[in-house]
Amino acid sequence: MKSERILRHNKKLLANNQELLANNLANLQTLEVSNQAGEYAQLLNQSLQIALDVQAELRKLQKV
Repeated sequence: MKSERILRHNKKLLANNQELLANNLANLQTLEVSNQAGEYAQLLNQSLQIALDVQAELRKLQKV
């Protein structure tokens, strides 16, 4: 909402800097995707660690 108001009040700025804004938007989208990929990688690593811990505990129980 606030960003829409800022954009409405700065139409001339937008017209003069359209390419710059497009590049900045692309960069922000890339950062967002990269951040999401990092979060997914962290969750995957945590899941793998849990699976390895469970496997180790099951092996211990089988020896008893």
